[in-house]
Amino acid sequence: MKRLQNMQAVGVALVTAGCLSVTGLASASSITNTGPWSWNDITSHSSNNSSIWNNNNLRLANSNWQSAHTGSANVSGNTMAGNKMPWHPHHHPVFSWGGSGGGASSGDAHNQNNTAMHVSASNGSNNGGSWGNAGSNDGWSSINNTGPHSTNRVESSVSNNSAVHNMNTVYASNSNHQTASTGNANVSGNTVGGSTNTGDSNNWNNTAMDVSANNTAPSNTMGNWSAPLNASINTTGPGSSNSVTSHVSNNSTVTNDNHVSLSNSNYQTASTGSANVSGNTVGGSASTGDASNWNSTDLSVHLSNN
Repeated sequence: MKRLQNMQAVGVALVTAGCLSVTGLASASSITNTGPWSWNDITSHSSNNSSIWNNNNLRLANSNWQSAHTGSANVSGNTMAGNKMPWHPHHHPVFSWGGSGGGASSGDAHNQNNTAMHVSASNGSNNGGSWGNAGSNDGWSSINNTGPHSTNRVESSVSNNSAVHNMNTVYASNSNHQTASTGNANVSGNTVGGSTNTGDSNNWNNTAMDVSANNTAPSNTMGNWSAPLNASINTTGPGSSNSVTSHVSNNSTVTNDNHVSLSNSNYQTASTGSANVSGNTVGGSASTGDASNWNSTDLSVHLSNN
């Protein structure tokens, strides 16, 4: 018997987590008791930019090639034919003399392969992390008791930009080639010949491939990303110009780009040798063994973009 066995397990796991916190302006400002024709201005500008880039490029490849062959068994040119097993590097052929004549048989040839390939890509922990406080301008601003013909202005500007980009490229390939064959068994040219049998030839392959990609965008803890402006202009003189202005800009972008490619190739050949009993005065029987191939493949892909 000759047996080749190959078992492989490959696993790749990648975890990327992001948590960004942006603090903003929450100051209190005031202008009081200015003279006539004064120019009074309170201005606040806040810009918050956050970006998370996840680029996962995973490649798995597995190639398996197996071959199992048994030698030929031959009994010929004997007065009384004995039993002969195929040659083995650690054993000499065994002959059994006497009786009504023996036979020839070849051994079994087996190939077995078991491959497991797992890929897991996770971007973001704790539900994808979180965007921190976007820095709302929630301080108090006031202009009071200004003189006549004053120009009084309170202005607030807030810009919030967030971007999440996930790119997952997964390529998994499995190739399996197996060949199993038994040698020929021959009993011929004997006065009394026995029976001849060839061994069994078997191939077995099991492949499991699992791909999982999880892209979770950070949760928004910025509230409504607004800029609550608490401003007041009081007791200004005649002919004054007073204005309160608030500008808010919120932009959020989430991009998921997933590329998954799975490839499985299986090639199996199983053959038994020929069994021959011929040219004997008294001949026995001849039979060949079984030839079988078995293959199981499980491919699974899981993608989650939240």
